[in-house]
Amino acid sequence: MEGLKSYEYIDVFSTDSGAPHIICFGIKGIRGEVTVHALESHDVYVSTTSACSSRAGKDSSTLLAMGIPHELAETAIRVSFTEENTIEEVEEFLRIFDQVYGQLTRIYQKN
Repeated sequence: MEGLKSYEYIDVFSTDSGAPHIICFGIKGIRGEVTVHALESHDVYVSTTSACSSRAGKDSSTLLAMGIPHELAETAIRVSFTEENTIEEVEEFLRIFDQVYGQLTRIYQKN
C-alpha cells in the first residue's frame, strides 16, 4: 500500500485493519477492467471486486457498504499476495504497475 500512495490518481480502498495480503485500489477515471487487462498484457494477473463477486459483473458490495461511491467502486482492482510471494515480486509488481499507470493516465486523465 505504501508503494501506491505516491500516485496522484490512486484511491486505496484497503485499510490498515484489513487483510494484509489483499490490496484493493483504483485509478481515478479508469474502469477496473481496463487496468486488469493492461496488467495482464505484462503477465500480471489481478482481479476486479472480491473473489466471491468477480463473475457477477457488478461493483463490489463491500466497497459500496464502505460508502465508496459507484464512480470510484467501478475503478477497483484487487491484488492478492500469499506467504510465498517475495519482496522482489512486490517490487516487480510496482515496476510494472508504474508503466501501466503512466500509459493509462496519459490516455484517460484530462487536466
